Amino acid sequence: MMRVIFSVLSALLAGSAAAEKPVAAPPAPRPAQWAEPIALEGVPNLHRMTPLLYRSEQPSALGMRNLEKLGIRTVINLRAFNDDDDEVRGTSLRTERTKILTWHIDDDHVVVA
Repeated sequence: MMRVIFSVLSALLAGSAAAEKPVAAPPAPRPAQWAEPIALEGVPNLHRMTPLLYRSEQPSALGMRNLEKLGIRTVINLRAFNDDDDEVRGTSLRTERTKILTWHIDDDHVVVA
């Protein structure tokens, strides 16, 4: 009887260990050429991707004014809701909204025919 119980427990433990996801290694540091971090008040997580392309988190109204001073002309909104009108008011920035589910992007969303 003990042998059967031990076999069942061993099988259960082996099955649960196999079902666990392996621990992921920490992400490798981004290559230096990936993007240049830029400190700009009101624009969190701002990076220069190319001489003409930047990316960031959602800028505040002050951040939008600072982006305009930096020479940015167009802001592409990837958020699910179009609510950046208040932030760009009083600037010459043009906004474009790209409808995309940022929490679930697949090839069909990226490739538009």
